Amino acid sequence: MWTETINKYMDNARSSNNEIHPTTLRAITTQAAKKLMKREYFVNKVRKLARSKDQTALLEFMEERYRSLQNEIDLITHTHSYDTPMQDVEDKSSKIDRIRRTTVIWRNTAKTLWKDNILTCKQETLDQATRLLLLADTSHKYASLSETDVYNTELDRRDSIIAKITELNENAKKIIKDIQLKSTHSSADKDKLELIKKQGWETAKRKVTQNPDKFAPPNIPIANYPKIVADIVKELGDKEDDSWATKILKDVKNKGIQSKALEAKIQTIVRRLNNLSNNPSPTPRILSRASSEGLVAPTDPLDQEMDQADPLPWTDTEEYKQNRQLWINSASEIFEKLSPYLQPLECKQREELLWDAADICALQDKDLLQLQSISSLTDGNKK
Repeated sequence: MWTETINKYMDNARSSNNEIHPTTLRAITTQAAKKLMKREYFVNKVRKLARSKDQTALLEFMEERYRSLQNEIDLITHTHSYDTPMQDVEDKSSKIDRIRRTTVIWRNTAKTLWKDNILTCKQETLDQATRLLLLADTSHKYASLSETDVYNTELDRRDSIIAKITELNENAKKIIKDIQLKSTHSSADKDKLELIKKQGWETAKRKVTQNPDKFAPPNIPIANYPKIVADIVKELGDKEDDSWATKILKDVKNKGIQSKALEAKIQTIVRRLNNLSNNPSPTPRILSRASSEGLVAPTDPLDQEMDQADPLPWTDTEEYKQNRQLWINSASEIFEKLSPYLQPLECKQREELLWDAADICALQDKDLLQLQSISSLTDGNKK
């Protein structure tokens, strides 16, 4: 590889360097090539491409070797004069040409950093850093340098790119932290959320209590009906998360979120009432309180001794299946977002864990709140 590079350079140099004796030129070229071929970068690159069939990669490496050899020879000839007449470099290029050359220099440096795996950032971050450095380079100092000087200042440009990427990453971390702090509810917001939840349940309780013909099951006495509804509302209010209240608080355009939340609460209360009247073993807290206060008639001991027909298992009901499907939808959405960042084995394990978690959540969701909200996109469900 290096012999080909030397021969190519000699063929081109003889026509452009008539002042230098051919033997001297060959000695300088060989000296520069020996110096380059000992560098770790070129040693590793030659090993990597020695048996490569990728013609594009081989051609790019040949051009890189030729460019590096030429820069090295220019360094040697500038340091040790071989009676070559020196000419002052006059920069007659226009501002547009210098901007274009500056752009090429920065992008080539960034491309080299990326190819050599020196950077571990995302490609988008590298592009952003390069653009910002280009905008900042108003003096176009690199475009004003000779090819040899540009080659010598490559490390400075690399350091500038790395420093800019570090700065961008630190800024991103700070922004994310600020967003997280702002998204955390202040005590004032907490008070508002609690007030919204309390008012919502009070409204739902009032509507259900005032319309026993519409909502009350037939086997619950009307006289005891308000007290039973109040107990159900108290229990449900203690369990409710902030998901509906948060949506209502953010609903500045009045999109009817409050009405939907109220309807969901009413449906949940009605479901509890139906469970209380139909289920042989209703919720212990409500049943014990209702029985002790004479709101529900005590069961005859003879009736307790009679064999009851096995009820349909809860997990076989159509409502449970629909509710479970909504939990699975939440798990699917989370997995879809996580999967691109996981290894194949880890991806399979995480997928199984998410399905297990969805099943557990569906079993624990006794009130079928997920089915009532008809939404698999709430933050509470994902957590």
